[in-house]
Amino acid sequence: MNIKILHIIIIFLSLECYSQHSEKFISLTSNLKPSDSITIDLKFSNGNQKEIGKIYEYEFGDYVYSYYYGKRIEYYRDGSVAYEYVYNDYGILLSCKWFDGHDNLWRESQTLKIDSDAKNSKEFLEREKHITITANEKIYRYDNDECEYYVKKENLF
Repeated sequence: MNIKILHIIIIFLSLECYSQHSEKFISLTSNLKPSDSITIDLKFSNGNQKEIGKIYEYEFGDYVYSYYYGKRIEYYRDGSVAYEYVYNDYGILLSCKWFDGHDNLWRESQTLKIDSDAKNSKEFLEREKHITITANEKIYRYDNDECEYYVKKENLF
């Protein structure tokens, strides 16, 4: 029973990640396959984690294009989370969370739709101006009277 629920959750999360991409975006990227994957694991001089994440490399013609993909986390020097990013396979930000250094979320954005007007896969990889992104952003503030965070501002852009 628990395995079935896990499979349903995994399928749901997969659909959420790719439902943001337009049909044109999917067709432009369908023939692009990463040639290499690089793991990022950087530490501060004090030994605390600085950054973790992954990069995909795509070879196209004589050039190698590198993009973050999946989850990437940047840390403050004390080891607490500063930023948490989630990227698609082509380095486009799907979600981002900013933390205040005390594990409190103070800002987040969620990509709702991704489209591209690139004419082919090469043009898609070579420039960023062809991508149109619709996202929702929330900014949080702390209420001293209620002793909790609340959404101060929400923007769709």
